[in-house]
Amino acid sequence: MGRIHNNLVQAAARVVLGAGLLVASTGCSRQHEAGQFEASGEVIALGGGDAGVQGACVLCHGLQGQGDGETVPRLAAMDRGYFLQQLENYDNGARNHAQMSWIAGRLDNQARVRLVDYYATLPLTAPVRAEGALPAPCPPPVAAILYQQGDPERGITSCATCHGARGEGVGTGNPPLAGQPAPYLLAQLRLWRTGKRYGDAMDAMTHVSRLLAEDELAPLAGYSAVLPGAMSYPELPATCPPARRPDPKSGA
Repeated sequence: MGRIHNNLVQAAARVVLGAGLLVASTGCSRQHEAGQFEASGEVIALGGGDAGVQGACVLCHGLQGQGDGETVPRLAAMDRGYFLQQLENYDNGARNHAQMSWIAGRLDNQARVRLVDYYATLPLTAPVRAEGALPAPCPPPVAAILYQQGDPERGITSCATCHGARGEGVGTGNPPLAGQPAPYLLAQLRLWRTGKRYGDAMDAMTHVSRLLAEDELAPLAGYSAVLPGAMSYPELPATCPPARRPDPKSGA
């Protein structure tokens, strides 16, 4: 991934340099237009805004907001309200990530809104994967059952209740899981489970993640990642069994 990261750094640097040349060439009479350009969501994503080029979103999340297919999430087509709240969570400490907290703290609310609006309009594309990476295996059936029906005997609510049967997300507080990298989703489950991530309504994620068995976490993350709710994002392979839909008799 080092080569990919270097390419993104170079691309971001070229964009920032180009923006600087544009401002310099227009003179004082164009300061207003140049200021609007500099503050756009796209330029913040490519150049980092007040965080500087080292805080450019593209360095980790890709030029199209696609993530890296591993531990970096996709931002493209993300719900505006949810995305904005996560930036606030990084700033106030509800989510802990040194780089993201530093970046969020250097973006005022107006910059955050513009950044969120920009990513919400990006189309979904497959993440850049390491050369020779194999496709994700079909998740075991237990993952589909947990996601679509939950486990009433253990008090586990179905993931579909909040995240949608297709992983598309329900409302502004419940993000889409479809199209997110499985390793990223697994890492988030473990952060909820250990109390290192918090801030959701009624601590639902903390509660559910602690009721799941350790060997259920990875299959559930893998199943969630390849649900078809991410529009053009790759779905489950044709050889995988279809997802089970909630059974109204299950009591979930």
